[in-house]
Amino acid sequence: MNRRNCVLYDRACIECGECNLCDLDPTKICDNCKKCIGLDGELEYRAIQVDGIVQADMNPLDYLDEDEL
Repeated sequence: MNRRNCVLYDRACIECGECNLCDLDPTKICDNCKKCIGLDGELEYRAIQVDGIVQADMNPLDYLDEDEL
């Protein structure tokens, strides 16, 4: 059986759902309101740089720089 890795902790995914919780209000499921990154209307412009996309069969740790580990 192919197990997924947890995106928050160094362990296998245990389907806890914590990764789906809102960063600002942990009692609600994230609905992509974007308030946590400042896109709620307070700022006129905000950007996030995407360096690449990690596919499901790739190990994300293979693509981090040493200072990010």
